[in-house]
Amino acid sequence: MSNLATLKSQKVLAGVINVYLIEALSALSANLILIGLFFYNSQQFGWAIYRNLLLAAGEGVFYVFGALSAGPISRKVGRRRLLVILQGVLAALCLAGLFQPTPIAISAAALLYAGVSAAQWPLLESLASTGASGHLLSRRLTAYNLVWSAANAITVALCGAVIQHWPAGLFVVAIAGHAATAVVLWLTTARADRGIPAAPAQGPAHIAPEPQLLKVRTRALWLARIALPSAYIITSSLSAMLPSLAILHPLDTQMRTLLGSIWFMARCLTFIVLGLTVFWHTRPRLMVLATLAMLLGFLGTTVRLSDVLPHTNVDMLSMILCQILLGASMGMIYSASLYFGMVLSQGSTDHGGYHEALIGLGGALGPAAAAAAHLVQPNGIGLSIAAVAGLIGVSLMAVSVISIAVHRR
Repeated sequence: MSNLATLKSQKVLAGVINVYLIEALSALSANLILIGLFFYNSQQFGWAIYRNLLLAAGEGVFYVFGALSAGPISRKVGRRRLLVILQGVLAALCLAGLFQPTPIAISAAALLYAGVSAAQWPLLESLASTGASGHLLSRRLTAYNLVWSAANAITVALCGAVIQHWPAGLFVVAIAGHAATAVVLWLTTARADRGIPAAPAQGPAHIAPEPQLLKVRTRALWLARIALPSAYIITSSLSAMLPSLAILHPLDTQMRTLLGSIWFMARCLTFIVLGLTVFWHTRPRLMVLATLAMLLGFLGTTVRLSDVLPHTNVDMLSMILCQILLGASMGMIYSASLYFGMVLSQGSTDHGGYHEALIGLGGALGPAAAAAAHLVQPNGIGLSIAAVAGLIGVSLMAVSVISIAVHRR
């Protein structure tokens, strides 16, 4: 019996490692296209902020539909088989951008890419979560978050060098990433759609938590998912704004992406801290503080301190510190949304889809508001920054009001 338990544990570990490897390769390619493309458009086509914001808003819309489709389609096709199909489609879209490097062709490919790419994340989140108890799930999702966020930070930091010296490499590297992902999926020894062994062999995974813990987890999930779109309002808007920020104007593309990746690195470090602690598991009101910190971090990243306080000369230092605050607060909100959604649904693909759909919602709302503001004030991005900050302020008010109301009840 002991040998059987050991064998099952080894299969679980192998399955989890496979998921992380697939996730890393997928994240590498996705970030090159969905974030690196803004810098590519700026350098190759001379795009200003308005067009990048419109593209980001469109990607957000497609992302929502792609995320919500993952659960229904995977029930018919199977998670691993669907992942293989998705890699083929994503690689084909990258090929279209490689052989038709025109603004229209690349924009159309990017929109479709966002929708198809969104469908893979709920599948991977479910595969990484299935069959885990609450404590084990926290460790698994910490590793999951570290993998994609590290790939995110590294890709954004280095993609500027690729774009500057080998523009076509943006698509070539992404294609290679998708091809490698498909190979890993194809060669995996697990049966189609089995993923990680189901939880019946691990009884504690299905033991219902105490009523009070269930109540706290549910409250935390609601607050985190109210705040989550605002995190990606910033992510999509700021990604599109980075090439146009005044503080980065004197720098070349390589240095812009390097300095603009600090908040991604800070988010990655936050995932490590949250994975080593459990204090946040029972403190839903941390979502209020995280949303406030996110608003302050966004404003400090996009607005030069010297514009607010004349005669200061620490613009770059201020931007770096605010990016750290921004990344830490985003990491808190993202971790809470994914962890509480997965632990309450026992690793449901549908819940992963809801989580990703909220990401897409934020990805559409933020750039759309910023683009509309840019029409009012074409010269400069101050009003666009204010529009995004306004949306975050609404989210902060909503999280605060609901937190106070629930606490009083």
